[in-house]
Amino acid sequence: MHCYNLASAGFSFNNRTCGVFAGYTNGLLTQDWMFEEGLILEPFLCYQATPNFVQICATYASAEVAQEAADYIAANDFALVELMWDYMRLRRYLCGGQGSLQFSSESDCISPLLYNSRACALDQTPFPFCECDKTPGSMPFGIDYYYSEPANSKFCFTVLAVPANDPTSSCGKITTVKKVEFYIQDAVRRQIKSVVDKSGKTLRTSWGASGDNTFKVTPLSWTLPQLTAAPQLICIITTGAELSDLCVGGGCTASVFDDAQKCCPTSTSQLEPVVPDDAFKPFA
Repeated sequence: MHCYNLASAGFSFNNRTCGVFAGYTNGLLTQDWMFEEGLILEPFLCYQATPNFVQICATYASAEVAQEAADYIAANDFALVELMWDYMRLRRYLCGGQGSLQFSSESDCISPLLYNSRACALDQTPFPFCECDKTPGSMPFGIDYYYSEPANSKFCFTVLAVPANDPTSSCGKITTVKKVEFYIQDAVRRQIKSVVDKSGKTLRTSWGASGDNTFKVTPLSWTLPQLTAAPQLICIITTGAELSDLCVGGGCTASVFDDAQKCCPTSTSQLEPVVPDDAFKPFA
């Protein structure tokens, strides 16, 4: 068995990340010669998924084929791995050495492969426009790095419990989410029809001061035990517009607030990538 390990010390993976990683790798090799010539006997599947580590494994026809695949992925200064960061829409989280890719094998004949992500320059958002702790993980709450589109013109963000960076700090002790604010253009407010939670219940919303580009979903009063047991959804329903056209900048930036509005962990979510149906090659 031959495996690729994706690791990050400062980013939280999940089963979905692992599935997208496996799908991308299978799709990459499906387009090449390996599947057609029977050099991969079993496709990549997710074997492990922890917050800081995901592992996908496949069975190659031989150790020599596994080495050739590793060389192929490492070619051109790991250009394919950089494409993977983009495909998985995780570059902003994994760049600058925050992410690494390692190849492991049951065979001792294969040369080790280790890639640390390249440096990157990320735009610093001024959002939200208040004095609060924007650091992700400052509170034990956050928003998933992917948002989904379960139906046309319906875009859902997952609000969930996360480990606080410092559980003993004032922000780390917070147990209730008061509101979530989104960095959405004022000019497009009429293109938002409604906002609902995962049960379909309508959530109250409001806009910030003119020019702030701030769309508020409040009050929420979601507690830490509630979100630990089951994450909630905030689903924005538009009149037909793509959410990416409404949000300011790349992706959609959102902040989670406590009651005192002193803590506001902020992150940018991207639309969840779709793994093509043919990414998982059928085997006889």
